[in-house]
Amino acid sequence: MNSKWFLFWGCVVLVLGSVAGMIVTQHQRAEAVRGWETATTSLDLPYRLPLAGVNVALTQYLDEDGRLDAELNAIEAAGFTWVRQTFLWAEIEPEQGTFDWNEADAIVNAVADHPKLQLVAVVDSAPDWARNTLATGYDYAPPADPAQYAAFASAFAGRYGDTITYYQIWDEPNIRSHWGSSDPRPAHYKTMLCAAYDSIHAADSSSNVIMAALAPTVETGPLNLSDLLFLRTMYELGGGDCFDAAAAKPYGYNLDPDDRQVDSEVLNFSRWILLREEMVAQGDATKPLWGSNFGWNYLPADWDGTPSIWGSVSAAEQEQFTRDAFRRARDEWPWTGGLILQHWQPDAPATDGINGFAIAPVIDSWLANGPLVPVDDGLLPGLHSPDNAFTTYSENWQVQTSGADYIPREPGPNVGADAVPPDPEADASAVKNQITVQFSGTAFALPVQRDNYTAYLYVTIDGEQANVLPRNRQGDAYIILTSPERTAQLDLILVAEGLSDGVHTAEIIHRPDHGDDRWPIQGYAVATPPDTGRYTRNMLISGVIGVLALLGAGI
Repeated sequence: MNSKWFLFWGCVVLVLGSVAGMIVTQHQRAEAVRGWETATTSLDLPYRLPLAGVNVALTQYLDEDGRLDAELNAIEAAGFTWVRQTFLWAEIEPEQGTFDWNEADAIVNAVADHPKLQLVAVVDSAPDWARNTLATGYDYAPPADPAQYAAFASAFAGRYGDTITYYQIWDEPNIRSHWGSSDPRPAHYKTMLCAAYDSIHAADSSSNVIMAALAPTVETGPLNLSDLLFLRTMYELGGGDCFDAAAAKPYGYNLDPDDRQVDSEVLNFSRWILLREEMVAQGDATKPLWGSNFGWNYLPADWDGTPSIWGSVSAAEQEQFTRDAFRRARDEWPWTGGLILQHWQPDAPATDGINGFAIAPVIDSWLANGPLVPVDDGLLPGLHSPDNAFTTYSENWQVQTSGADYIPREPGPNVGADAVPPDPEADASAVKNQITVQFSGTAFALPVQRDNYTAYLYVTIDGEQANVLPRNRQGDAYIILTSPERTAQLDLILVAEGLSDGVHTAEIIHRPDHGDDRWPIQGYAVATPPDTGRYTRNMLISGVIGVLALLGAGI
């Protein structure tokens, strides 16, 4: 009897242990993949932008002949695309209606001479004449009248619209130190943002307006307001229509970039995910989220200046964490805009702890260990515009950011009652209206515009038929562009999956070769889905143990 009871309770313990194991494994899996989105399964993503950038203070080089150009050469050689530079309204328009554009002109023109670099212009700091009377004398005080800020933003965009595309409206409005030593006021910033958004778009039709980068903080007011709460409040106030992208500052502090805690009370690199989740919850999933400032601060052991308020790591960790952060954002977060490192070389006193971010003094040694930023040999994981650097089209294609279509070589109907549909059994290799796409990922999909017409796309990956698509009698993998409902609709079609890591080549042939004026190619989607195999195996093992224990207990 005792042995039976012992067996029974032993089996009960095993059942409970297997259940606990499954719960723990499920939690671990959820933590590992949180924030990881795959462009081959959802179109609720922005088009992917170049990833890497660096914050700069270029005014410090203007007084030395050739220095500015030399620094920009070094930034370009390091593999960065974005250079995030602050332009102070207080310095450009110190008196109302009186502008001094000299320094701004020099910086904008110098960056324009480096085609691989793009400016992110942060328009910041109201002049004394425009500030609230209670905030005069405070740096970074907001304007009393948002319309005056919008007027300056319009003048700025009107002057530089041919060179600058990305404008950022203020910086850190959620903390007192960047709001004129006043308590943050989301409603005031929202009014300012909306006014600037309209004025910049009116002056520069190609502009992209980024909301201010929010400082990471767990405080809930009144002195400082959590970045997450500030963003949520912006949406509640109706500010979601007043920016083309949001921005955060995902500093790593003392934690490495693969620390996967996502908690409103934790400051780490993964905190960024919370803001993305808020944007998704607010219906803004197709807007990018920029990392306007990120990085790890290193100060030597004998440092006697002001301490770092951003945590501290070793020199070796600073380099490795930066590399790992770029890698993680590249592979896991296709919703990322630019991820901009703090800092090339701060223009600050030598005793200021912010100098622990400076990479200019160490960039050569970092690059000696290999590229800092993952080298792009193909489209990154994410959703991409039809017009991109890694896609080539045969002649007679017309390509725009929003779509690609084949121009008829000869007159010939292929829609409506007089349509001459292509033969899906025809030899696809005989058709020359071809697209070639280089991509880096393990899965590939095509967003396509389907409609009430007959046309086909034939797809191969690395010379082999796409492994997810159906085949015709000749063995060609194809997508039919006829919509099931016979109405215009955008569909995401998975083309291939389970590919090896690395760069692949997709070749797409479009039939009919007379064109169809339907703009079927709406972009390209690449993904590297997370490897969750070990969690699945652990769940399976726990489940098997639990079932055997139940059988042993006779339950």
